[in-house]
Amino acid sequence: MEVTGAAEDKFFATVTLGSALVFLALTLASCAVSAGLLGSLLTGGSQALPLEVYLLVRSVVDQAFNTFAVKMASVFMLSLGTLWRSTGVMPRPLSYLTYLLALVMLVAFSRSLWLLLIFPAWVLLVSVYILITNLHPKEV
Repeated sequence: MEVTGAAEDKFFATVTLGSALVFLALTLASCAVSAGLLGSLLTGGSQALPLEVYLLVRSVVDQAFNTFAVKMASVFMLSLGTLWRSTGVMPRPLSYLTYLLALVMLVAFSRSLWLLLIFPAWVLLVSVYILITNLHPKEV
């Protein structure tokens, strides 16, 4: 595994970092809003939460995480695949698989919530690849 350094494209590096930060922010915001709803339901006592409030919070969490955070994860994967392809840090088949999975997430994730598991599976795949390649370092 090489360090990209000066060979990487600054635009794609910025897009990668920005999309990762927006994904993280939307995920944490969705968790915070969900925790707030759950906290108000548990500590509400005898006073019931209005149905409209519950539906609004549920819709906000659904849109923030299941729509926008997943799109940011797709942008992250696309920009990282482009960086890998242009610098040669990762093998080309992994870059092309990254493109394919990102496009599936970007276009078809709303059809099935099971497709949301593509991103963690991709992270696991890349992590295992990095782990395996670092177990057997190349001789200089």
